[in-house]
Amino acid sequence: MPPQRIVIVGAGPCGLLLALTLLQRSQKTSEGSGEQYHVTVVERRQDPRSVAPSSRRTYPISLQTRGLNAIRTIPGLLESMEKAGGLWAVGSAMHSRRGRAKLRDQNKQEAMLMMDRSSIVASMLEHLDKSDREGVGGAFELSLRFECS
Repeated sequence: MPPQRIVIVGAGPCGLLLALTLLQRSQKTSEGSGEQYHVTVVERRQDPRSVAPSSRRTYPISLQTRGLNAIRTIPGLLESMEKAGGLWAVGSAMHSRRGRAKLRDQNKQEAMLMMDRSSIVASMLEHLDKSDREGVGGAFELSLRFECS
């Protein structure tokens, strides 16, 4: 069966998680049970790994239960994100426009991994590149294209 050609528009956390998931599925191919994919990821922005941290346009993200569960499906990704500067926190505060803070109940929450978006994306790209370099028997072909309009 010929490889499936897939284009992912957007190299943000969701698009890269999809690429990593396809890579993981293709690794099963080398064991005789997975699919073959030719994946192209296109992104309007620059590769965040080539931009100085002080020049990045980014914002903070708190990865909670659902996001963490998705990341845990990719072996080694959570550890890579921790090494890239992710901070664990329990509980949070929501601030109103008037400056009042409302604390969320810490006892009912799982710890959150807090990182800026650019660091999440850079960590996922490194993990994807490393996995692609290690190879999966030709079952997965990756092309990353940045600064596309």
